[in-house]
Amino acid sequence: MPALLATLVAVGALAVAYVAGGAVHDLVAIRRKRRAQAGTAALGALLTSTEGAEAARALGLLSSLPRSVLVSLLRSLAADVEGPALGRVRAVANATGLHHAIRRLARSRRWRRRLRAAQLAHLLPRRDLARRTLLEDRHALVRARTAEGLNLGESPEDVDILVRLLRDDHPAVAFAAQHALLQGGTVPLSALVVALDDPAFEGTALALEVLAKIPDPRLGGVLTRFADSPLPDVRAMTAQGLGAGAVPEAAETLSRLLGDPEPRVRASAAAAVGGVGAVELAPVLGRMLADRAWEVRHEAATALGELGPPGLLVLRRHVDDADRFASDIARQVLDIVAARSAGAVPSGTAGRPSPRSRAAA
Repeated sequence: MPALLATLVAVGALAVAYVAGGAVHDLVAIRRKRRAQAGTAALGALLTSTEGAEAARALGLLSSLPRSVLVSLLRSLAADVEGPALGRVRAVANATGLHHAIRRLARSRRWRRRLRAAQLAHLLPRRDLARRTLLEDRHALVRARTAEGLNLGESPEDVDILVRLLRDDHPAVAFAAQHALLQGGTVPLSALVVALDDPAFEGTALALEVLAKIPDPRLGGVLTRFADSPLPDVRAMTAQGLGAGAVPEAAETLSRLLGDPEPRVRASAAAAVGGVGAVELAPVLGRMLADRAWEVRHEAATALGELGPPGLLVLRRHVDDADRFASDIARQVLDIVAARSAGAVPSGTAGRPSPRSRAAA
């Protein structure tokens, strides 16, 4: 009996302890949820308020929140705000000492904690060493997330490491770095040119894709070096860059690329001819209206529509072409140009044929 009684007492104590522990856990969870809700409301008020007193109250409430709650709130919000709103979020981070928490997370041995720091890295002050540490983290997801949040307009000193990340072994990191560079305008231009001068650089295709979005005619000499690359993606990016930069001396290189064995390279070159206004290549584009690949015919016809009278003359010659696909797409572009001249079609749509002739692709 004494043993049974002792067992019952022990079981009862465990049950009470379990119930009490569960109740305490629930109370803590409820309190945390209420704090998070209050923090969300305060953060919303801070970002949208036009009154200084209301913004000050919201900032005071946010400053009183536990650091873990504040980190969770800003992780879910900071990446989606920009401009003045981002400035206010950074003011919260500064006023609450969140920078120190981010730096501690960046030094953690657990990669998930470092990932939290990466999600908040753009709130750190300029030239903060923690951001550089996260960009060089041993875990690919941490590197990728940090790169995604970079703004080169605010931290141009990070451009060199982003260019290095273009050759990262993990594709997610390389594409995140490319995304940040693409958002950087002309900031990465010099660093990319230097990298492409290195024959051992392994991020050539991604780097050229960034340069192709920078309309700078001075890039002609850099881009033409890659016109004979064995990689079709590199040749296509070369053509695209020559067109986007409106390089005056690009016609000779584009003429070679118009005869490339890869359809996507021919299509990129045809589009670039329209971009640089190389009217001397109009006859070549006319022959490409009968190309076996739909995308090539489409870009060739579009480019002819953009070349003005010389291009339109070539299109008219092909309206009665023996190849029905060449005839069809030439007629489409001429109809669009005529409609634009009559004011029936917005100017931005001129020379953009519909995919009716895609059936031959």
